[in-house]
Amino acid sequence: MWWKTPGGTRASGTLASSATTPTRSTAPNGGPEVIVPASVTPPSVSISARHARQIRARCALLASVALVASLALAGAFVLVGRALPASSVLVPALVQMLGLAAAFALLVMAAGAAAARSCVVGERLDANGARRARRLLVRTWGHTLFFGLGADILLALAVLDARTASSDVAGAFFGYLALVTLPAVLGGVMCRQVVRALRLPPEAPG
Repeated sequence: MWWKTPGGTRASGTLASSATTPTRSTAPNGGPEVIVPASVTPPSVSISARHARQIRARCALLASVALVASLALAGAFVLVGRALPASSVLVPALVQMLGLAAAFALLVMAAGAAAARSCVVGERLDANGARRARRLLVRTWGHTLFFGLGADILLALAVLDARTASSDVAGAFFGYLALVTLPAVLGGVMCRQVVRALRLPPEAPG
């Protein structure tokens, strides 16, 4: 079988879908070698009916929980953030912004989990769509960690700047500290569950 390489060279060889190792083919007249890929991930793979139902149910449940949690956390960040101690309004405002950003990242994860349900059609799983959904969830979860850590650092600076140990300050500090960790915790649980559900069957390549 003959085919054209990207550079225009004609090479010979056979591409077998069941190949497990790359195949090297030498072009005529001493041309460059062509490496045939070992396997190509199919656009969709067959899954069991139980697995398909599990993906849809798990994504729908986690997306609903994350949606409600993100909206509730956004309101809590605004309310508790007003009680944060600081000699200026800049630090509490930045802490609130980072908290809201973490809540928004959780909202994006909810949208990604809901969209991941479309990767399942009947008893077929869209391999490329599932891969994109997994990457989106993992990257967005990383954003919740980043925003939460930034809010923690600024929160500590705000307390040190206030130079007081009143019960009101302590309550606001620990309350906001608990709030800013929730998006990362919830996002981590959701990311793990959805990523596991969207994994390709062992017999599927890629």
